[in-house]
Amino acid sequence: MNIFASTNHVAALSCAKHLRLKARIKEAVEDNGDPEILCFKLYTVKVQVKILGVWVTVWAETCDFSDGDTRPYIKNCAEEVHQALTEKI
Repeated sequence: MNIFASTNHVAALSCAKHLRLKARIKEAVEDNGDPEILCFKLYTVKVQVKILGVWVTVWAETCDFSDGDTRPYIKNCAEEVHQALTEKI
C-alpha cells in the first residue's frame, strides 16, 4: 500500500504554507591551510537551513579575502538565496 497515493497537491501546499525554514547566512575568514603561503586568507559565505536540529549548507562560495570586488558580490548572492528560501509560498 502506497500512503502517498492518497495525498493531493492542495493539501501539501496548505501544509507547506505553515512550514517556515530557519535559515542563516554564515561568513568566515579562514587560513588557506598551505604552510608555504603565510598570509593568504579565504573568505567563505554559506547559506544554511536547519533540518531536524542540524544546520545544512545549501549554498556556499569562497574567494580570496583581499579581493575587494568579489566579496560584496558573493555576499549579495548569499542574501538573494536566503531571501528565496524564506519567502512565503
